[in-house]
Amino acid sequence: MNVVFVTLDALRRDRLGCYGHKGNLTPAVDSIAEKGIVFENAVTVSNTTDPSHASFFTATYPNVHGVRENGWKLKKKIPMLAGELKRGGYATAAAVSVEHLSSYFGWNSGFDYYFNNNKFDSAYHSLSRLGFRLGKYRFFSVFSLLRKAGLLKNTHCRPSSETNRAVLPWIEKHAGENFFLWIHYFDIHKPYKPNYDSGVKLVDEAVGKLTEKLRETGIFEKTALVLTSDHGETFKEEHGYEEHGHSLYEQEIRIPLILHFPQKLGKARIEQQVRSIDVMPTLLELLSLKIPKTCQGRSLLPALNGEELGLDAFVESYPVYRDSKCLRTHNGWKYIFNADREDELFNLGNDQFEKNNLLEKEKDTAEKMKKMLFEWIESGETIENQQIDGFTANNLKGLGYL
Repeated sequence: MNVVFVTLDALRRDRLGCYGHKGNLTPAVDSIAEKGIVFENAVTVSNTTDPSHASFFTATYPNVHGVRENGWKLKKKIPMLAGELKRGGYATAAAVSVEHLSSYFGWNSGFDYYFNNNKFDSAYHSLSRLGFRLGKYRFFSVFSLLRKAGLLKNTHCRPSSETNRAVLPWIEKHAGENFFLWIHYFDIHKPYKPNYDSGVKLVDEAVGKLTEKLRETGIFEKTALVLTSDHGETFKEEHGYEEHGHSLYEQEIRIPLILHFPQKLGKARIEQQVRSIDVMPTLLELLSLKIPKTCQGRSLLPALNGEELGLDAFVESYPVYRDSKCLRTHNGWKYIFNADREDELFNLGNDQFEKNNLLEKEKDTAEKMKKMLFEWIESGETIENQQIDGFTANNLKGLGYL
């Protein structure tokens, strides 16, 4: 049996036909969803790329795995999905499409083969460290200056077609083995080329090429295929925000999650809330492997048999753009703590666009949820003890980064 884990960076769930889109943007993904498990109400842990991916692969929240923003190095002491599968006898490989998911930041842990983006990855890693030293946490600012001066081409990511060319031959070579493969596509992400939906079409075509290769090699039927996204995207809708990283509203934190393995799991649509931290334990149980005690998520397989899991979700936006934390309960309540403005409370059951802040009208619920949220915040490791690619958070505070 094989596992292919596909992350479609910045994909909004409502662009997929299987989640209600009528424009036929994603025939390849929709064909997979048609015979798979579609989770209607999946929630990510963060609205930026690296923290979300770290949670997929460690089944822990960012305040535990330590990756609070892009460019923060993974903690090696936390068991990761690739490492667990490698110990279970699986060949492991990954191909990523953006430089801050490169091996320089520890993402290759547990992988036999790791296809970075390109030679730019090393320069990016060095400049990111320079960014810390210069006092600008958002090290993208360093790149922005260099690009404006014409000293650096915009080569920080590669198209899905190139990512496929890097990894599809690996599938053919290892088709006779049990393997775990992670593929990350970035075409949807800003800057859009030429627009967001065009990027959606491109990654769907890449998924189609991937599944075609699995069929050609005769292993599609014995492959568990996971399709998901790290976060969503906003387009100045109800709350006026654009892109991602700026808010914890639904457009940014609800994600698609599809698990395709009909030979063993059949097909279903699961309405109850699930979390990105639940993917790793689900796959490990599916493969009859031990789930590490460090996992904060839980297997979703019982939900396929009708069990109500009652999973509450915690989400954070780290204070590069906005310092916000969120509790989204399994029964449809959502509390957002905002460091820079009034907190918010929504009943998503009758206010899916989060227009009606019930903070004053539902004071008891608000107080209870705020208490739960801050207990979660305090339960993780404090940022003062975290290690960020060789710099401690105390160092960063002293230099004016935090």
